[in-house]
Amino acid sequence: MEAVVIQVDHGDGLAYVAELALMGPYRFRECWLNETHRIHLLEADPLWPRLILLEPQNIRFVYPDEASVDVPLDSLAALELGDRVLLDDESLELLEAADLKHHRHGLAGRVLGIDHLASRVLAGERQDALLE
Repeated sequence: MEAVVIQVDHGDGLAYVAELALMGPYRFRECWLNETHRIHLLEADPLWPRLILLEPQNIRFVYPDEASVDVPLDSLAALELGDRVLLDDESLELLEAADLKHHRHGLAGRVLGIDHLASRVLAGERQDALLE
């Protein structure tokens, strides 16, 4: 598996990227923008799947359950998804603060890869998933 794609609601992308940085090892790598989406690429260990976060621009899309690509996902440039976007200082500070908090609370190395998805994304009842 090369990547896991997660879609969030319009306007929630950056906050979700910060939450991922707080909860686990994934860190922001780059952002792209096209007519329909803002697309964030996150990575952790080079051997783990990348996270691709889709933030629709004012509309919600439904995607197939599975897709494939034939290029490495160290960057989204080869996929020609739109224009690369640089985050402003305020956005970068939000992500850096989440990373610092992650380390300050001793979470580095405790959650690996996408382990947290069962409790954060895939579970309808987050509290039940955390108890499992």
